[in-house]
Amino acid sequence: MTVRILLITLFLFGIGFIAYNQSDSSWLYRVSLEDDPTATGYVNAEGDTIVPIGKYTACFADTIKTYGAVYDPERKAFIGINNKDEFLFEIFFFDNGPDYVVEGLFRIVEDGKIGYANEAGEIVIVPKYSCAHPFMDGKAEVTFSCTTEKREEHSLWKSNEWFFIDKQGNKL
Repeated sequence: MTVRILLITLFLFGIGFIAYNQSDSSWLYRVSLEDDPTATGYVNAEGDTIVPIGKYTACFADTIKTYGAVYDPERKAFIGINNKDEFLFEIFFFDNGPDYVVEGLFRIVEDGKIGYANEAGEIVIVPKYSCAHPFMDGKAEVTFSCTTEKREEHSLWKSNEWFFIDKQGNKL
């Protein structure tokens, strides 16, 4: 009986180890210069440089599994890149950095419109809203028409046409 349990455990561990190594091979790992830890880039598991150190002003993730947030000085924006250093989308600027993930989604921007992407780096709601708040309790308040009012160092969105959407973009 104990030999059988041991064999099953070893078999399951082996499958988990193989699956981990397969998914791990496409991940990128943040690296930095020894004398300047703020100068960062990404390498793959083999140590090949995928994102050269200094290409982006800031790299926010230690590990890129499917997407990572970086600051691109050429675009002057926070962007999402995949594990091949390909541009995915611009990330909404919030609180001096890329938008926070809330309930598995964060805001992205395209041509001045706001939409949402998930933690896998997939666009789940195409950017089409003029103003859009983060999700809370499974819904987000959005509008197609709004104005921005400056209040000291902060801004406030104003609209008479706010409505809620679910995580698939359906109007509630």
